[in-house]
Amino acid sequence: MRPHLWGRICGPEELALLASLDAPTALATATLIFSAKEAFYKCQHTLSGQWLGFADISISIEADGFTVRPTQSLQIALQHPGPWHGRFLREDGLVITGLCIV
Repeated sequence: MRPHLWGRICGPEELALLASLDAPTALATATLIFSAKEAFYKCQHTLSGQWLGFADISISIEADGFTVRPTQSLQIALQHPGPWHGRFLREDGLVITGLCIV
């Protein structure tokens, strides 16, 4: 994901993380953050019907997964309290993310 889009996708903590990384790692991490947010949005929308913006959640990245935390009240949290955890895979220049809300 191109750096000029980071401010539209990432919150303050995510932007601070990207700023602390070298350029290639920051690009890969920004792509992962975007993909993780999209995976969460699609999963939660199926269950709650709530439309979210990128600023409504934050992503923290671990070695082989990610954690999603709300930055505001989310309908999905009434039945499935977060934080929510997902997994990712980087392969051949692609990022694959997924999570299951149970």
